[in-house]
Amino acid sequence: MYETGDTICAVSSPPATVGGVCQSIIRISGPDAFIAAGEIFSEDRPMRCPGVTTGTLSVEGLTVDAAVYAFAAPRSYTGEDLAELHFFAAACVVESLMARLSGRTRPAGPGEFTLRAYLNGRIDLSQAEAVAQIVSGSNAVQLAAAGKLLAGRLGQTIADLRRQILDLLSLLEAGMDF
Repeated sequence: MYETGDTICAVSSPPATVGGVCQSIIRISGPDAFIAAGEIFSEDRPMRCPGVTTGTLSVEGLTVDAAVYAFAAPRSYTGEDLAELHFFAAACVVESLMARLSGRTRPAGPGEFTLRAYLNGRIDLSQAEAVAQIVSGSNAVQLAAAGKLLAGRLGQTIADLRRQILDLLSLLEAGMDF
């Protein structure tokens, strides 16, 4: 079982091709998210939250331009402090940065960011299921159906039906009283 009080990190971008450079994203969530990000990120100006801060990432003598997107709890995807590091680098640089983060964070398990979003009330169960379907979707029809779930349409439909049932129940109870 996952620990929900610790700080997690994961690579949230597709891997670069061998020797290739691509847009990379490292996501960090938990109570020490901003501290962990600050340990590998040198900002041009103080980090804003919420907001985007530009600066550099340094690893093994290499400096890479980067941006940090900071979201404070409870107004983040997970409902916790969340930092996303965006940069262009090869896979070996991403691996080195993840290794540097291992002192303050632990690698996130599959679906753990979404689990935290669910446990912190940021999304409902149908939306969490939609995220899983989007990740594993193999065609446009599946992705469209998952998109509707993620938008909360099922939850809204259920809430509307619940309201209608409660209205009918109140009418029945009022009728029995008379």
